[in-house]
Amino acid sequence: MPPFTQPPIRLLPASPDQPIRTIPELVDYNAARNPGVLFCVQAVKDGAAVRITFAQLRDAISRCSARVRAELRLRGPAGEGEDGDGDGGGTGTGKSAPVALFMNSDAALVVHLFALMGIGVPVALISARLSPVAVAHLLRSIRARAVIASPRLVPLVEAAISEQDELAAVALHVAKPFSADLATGKDVAGTPISSPGHYVGESDRHVLILHSSGTTGLPKPIYQPHRYLLGFSRCHERTEDEEVEALNISTLPLYHGFGLVPACLALGVGKPFYIASAHTVPTGASTVAAIRSSGAQSLMTVPHILDEICALPLEEGIDALRPLQFVASAGGPLNAAVGEKLVASGVSLLAHFGTTEIGPIAPLFKPGPDYDWRFFKLREDVDLRLDIVDGYYTLTTRPFGWEEVFVLQDRLMTSERYPGKHFRAVGRNDDLIVLSTGEKVLPAVLETLLCESPLVKAACAFGEARFELGVVVEPATLATNVEQLKEAIWPVVLEAGRQMDSHARLSSKASIIVADSALPRSDKGSVVRKEAWRIFADNIELVYRQLEDSNMGHSRLALRTEALEQDLKEMLQAELGWTDDLSPEEDLFELGINSLQAMSVYRRLRGAELDGERLPAGAIPNDFLYKNSTVDALVRALKSQGAKSATAMAEEDLIMQLSRHYSLPAKEQGHVVLLTGGTGSLGSHVIAALAGNPAVAKIICLNRRQVSQTKIQNWPRKPLERQKQALLSKGLETPPHLLSKLEVLEIDARNPYFGLPTEQYTYLFRSVTHIFHAAWPMDFQRMLSSFHSQFDFLRSLLQLASDIHTARPSVRSRLIFISSIAVVGQYHTAQKSRNVPEAPMLDARSTNPFGYGKAKLVCEKMLEAAAATHGAAMEVATVRVAQVSGSRGSGFWNAKEHIPSLVRLSQRTGSLPDIHGTLSWLPVDRAADVLTDIILSPLPLALVYHLENPVRQSWHDVLAIIGAELGLGGSALSPLDQWLAGIKALGDGAASTEMLIDFFETDFQHMSGGGVVLDTTATRAVSSTLRDADVVEDELVARYVREWKRQG
Repeated sequence: MPPFTQPPIRLLPASPDQPIRTIPELVDYNAARNPGVLFCVQAVKDGAAVRITFAQLRDAISRCSARVRAELRLRGPAGEGEDGDGDGGGTGTGKSAPVALFMNSDAALVVHLFALMGIGVPVALISARLSPVAVAHLLRSIRARAVIASPRLVPLVEAAISEQDELAAVALHVAKPFSADLATGKDVAGTPISSPGHYVGESDRHVLILHSSGTTGLPKPIYQPHRYLLGFSRCHERTEDEEVEALNISTLPLYHGFGLVPACLALGVGKPFYIASAHTVPTGASTVAAIRSSGAQSLMTVPHILDEICALPLEEGIDALRPLQFVASAGGPLNAAVGEKLVASGVSLLAHFGTTEIGPIAPLFKPGPDYDWRFFKLREDVDLRLDIVDGYYTLTTRPFGWEEVFVLQDRLMTSERYPGKHFRAVGRNDDLIVLSTGEKVLPAVLETLLCESPLVKAACAFGEARFELGVVVEPATLATNVEQLKEAIWPVVLEAGRQMDSHARLSSKASIIVADSALPRSDKGSVVRKEAWRIFADNIELVYRQLEDSNMGHSRLALRTEALEQDLKEMLQAELGWTDDLSPEEDLFELGINSLQAMSVYRRLRGAELDGERLPAGAIPNDFLYKNSTVDALVRALKSQGAKSATAMAEEDLIMQLSRHYSLPAKEQGHVVLLTGGTGSLGSHVIAALAGNPAVAKIICLNRRQVSQTKIQNWPRKPLERQKQALLSKGLETPPHLLSKLEVLEIDARNPYFGLPTEQYTYLFRSVTHIFHAAWPMDFQRMLSSFHSQFDFLRSLLQLASDIHTARPSVRSRLIFISSIAVVGQYHTAQKSRNVPEAPMLDARSTNPFGYGKAKLVCEKMLEAAAATHGAAMEVATVRVAQVSGSRGSGFWNAKEHIPSLVRLSQRTGSLPDIHGTLSWLPVDRAADVLTDIILSPLPLALVYHLENPVRQSWHDVLAIIGAELGLGGSALSPLDQWLAGIKALGDGAASTEMLIDFFETDFQHMSGGGVVLDTTATRAVSSTLRDADVVEDELVARYVREWKRQG
């Protein structure tokens, strides 16, 4: 075989003046310079194979190009051809609307893909494994003009097109086999495939359209430019002892991003690749057979294929892998036992990594003896930035052709042998499970440790909207004794618990489900979490019923009336692992009890006996510990057998007492803003707004100290990096010169002076001029008496404001407290008016009847007292915040909030609630600008401001947009009571859903539909942003829905 002449490809800096800018140009180059060099080997039936050279590839593409131009009446951007969409089908580039390829994975797909790219028509690759609903969604999303499908996939496309009337115009064409385009002859000999005008520019991303896996909902299209695949072609590092031009076998589908790497690599470095017959489903055995028959020298595959190869008898599979120059695995974590077995047997195992948005970020190479197979090597020929956040690395880049920055959601850990160069993924930032308490769990630690056990093939955690975590385990071999397997892996679960937050631990072996079938996997071989939840829904439901009904292996708790306090103390200390003496008056939540521990205590109490008799049914409700959160309160409640909450005083008196107790005692240049809550959505956007304001010299964030930081490997102890990551996760890319204003101190808000050393606290009162307090726990189950730490926090901030004036008498600092519309949620009932003035509330009659709103009212009273007694030392103001919506920039709106939850539940029932009245959504970035206007206003502060969009819009108009995005007809509106009945009929049973139903039944209509309207006169007087506010535009509403669907 003739030697391969390296093409002149330069990835960075990207320039239109380079000789090779696109894959079609690269095909033409190789056909001219490397005509007889092998591109690929295509397997066909009966064990035969067809060898395709670069010249044959170019000619096959030319024939395909001529045929599809004629059949589909295509034209490129320069105007060739007879037909086309003048507006580019929405591409904005003058190109034709996209053509989708829905084809089997063989050489015909490569030929069609490169042909369409050479014409200059956007081409979408759609996985052959998608359902008709998912295919229809993608065709509609990209506004496809045609689909080219393999014959066996035609019925599925027809079913997809019939899903929606608007797809009726999509033309369906049957793909020709690759053999038809390989016909010999001089009809197209030497004809370039890169037509004039196929390259529009580096920022043209309407070239290749891939899609997400759809594992968190319907797949979404991802648009890429020409240079994207050029990056694939250079994903290789040459070593002296590697035979680069030796054949490479790939088991990966060509319609997947990872699957395109071998084809592009052949074009870029001359490494030909073997494609299995489209009629063959890759398995461990078929892959070994292909290696032996083809003489391949390397393999690119996914973990489950290696699992099967390892399991072949007599080490037949390992013997086939041992001579290969490398065996690259990607798409998901490889079982540790399999990896160790392969490496110990002399296999050159190589970790590979990439994403659909960025492409491959790890090069392929022949690994040396010092390489650790668990870590991939990071590419050095593309622009990748690494930041350390929470003890892990986060990768950020601007992909080729993109204007926006992309943040990789995988959490990376670096190798000790090659720090900063070799990495492994240890979970995803967005792979969160949110418990019913609102606490968040990253399950990767549990799943990874379990998968490293030789007894486990795969693991999938569950617990969304439940009170604790559980896990489905797929055993490595058929489990004949389930309980024995649970016992064997329980030490692994306990070790995972030690490395995770306390609320994320499994409380019992009963939380483990041993799967009797394989866990579902994506094209990449990774476990599809939500599909696993669906398949094992009955098992999961049974787990929680058993946990709810069980006493977790304990003997029944025996309580004695005469020694109730002591009995409860002993039970709590044993259950919670506390050794310190427990004061009867100390709040358990203030001492750090988490939701999992609270549930464990609840179970013990529910099964308890008092003086030898079982407590009456219903004596211990779900919220018993929340309502009675001290030992004293528990004693009183149990003595009254839970008949009523043990509140020692009326809540009206409690509010006034708490506000008096926590208020300050009677009185004895660029801005520096101290800010709390900076990692939340509103706080992050306020930081961005303040950083961009030239009047602000410094922003000091007080963030909660990470109590478990010493347990995390490679912990950087850099709070600033964690804050930067919080900004990035909200889509906030702040320039470095503005980030230089940012400083972060980690605190313990329960302690005096925030738990800071004297010199740091001194630094604060000698520098700070403004205080912005937004930190607050989002827990709507807690009772008023459980918010003492928040009152302590605010009191400490007020004390700091006083200390600022004492140390610098010329400075009268400002303190802004973020309150809530919940403080005035019942104003319409108490005051017989829906219009709420920007004024203090005299009592709690106007406040929603749960702890969250009442605790906010206590804080408002504390600020009123501070204004009265310390007005000369400080300015204080409360800002009551109404409905803040997602960002106008990213469209991100947390899918766990009640509006997104309403949409999610509506999608499940097939109808939206018929909500009357008007809404007043204010995008979070605009809300942050308003708050910046207030805190930096040159005018004296008012005591109360309201943050609500003064321009209201019709609920019916917004629901119409949401319904269209969900594919619901305009008539799919149900009266609210009927809609609620439909939600209840779903039988979800999750605590979070029950809480939502309660809110929708009681407060939603009047608070969200105009029954409570916040006056914004004072706010508009100081904020031009709010004066200029307008309705949330239709496109932004639609973008919110698309973002929620992306989040799942």
